[in-house]
Amino acid sequence: MENKQRQIAYKVTISEVLEGKYVKEGGWVPNYVVIGENNVSRINIVGIIIAKIDEGGNGGVLVDDKTGNISIRTFDNSSIFDKVGVGDIILLIGRPREYNNEKYVVPEIIKKINKS
Repeated sequence: MENKQRQIAYKVTISEVLEGKYVKEGGWVPNYVVIGENNVSRINIVGIIIAKIDEGGNGGVLVDDKTGNISIRTFDNSSIFDKVGVGDIILLIGRPREYNNEKYVVPEIIKKINKS
């Protein structure tokens, strides 16, 4: 059996994700955003939640990191947003996605960072 390693979660800014070219792959190959010389399929961002989003029962938040803002959406686990609120500083690890030419992030981990 082939040993699959998890992709690196690159530390990037939101503007890099928004400006990067999104590449959609087929099969089991992960989709990614081209940032510099890297094909980034997992991102690591620190930002502030500036709004909560409720789109037809699917949860989400809008995150800003001073370079831009991006929506964080989930389609099956909106409870991931229960422990965070507007104004919280978070560490986000997730996968960039694109739908109708709008980039967003599907979260894997959202961790509140203490302000102190």
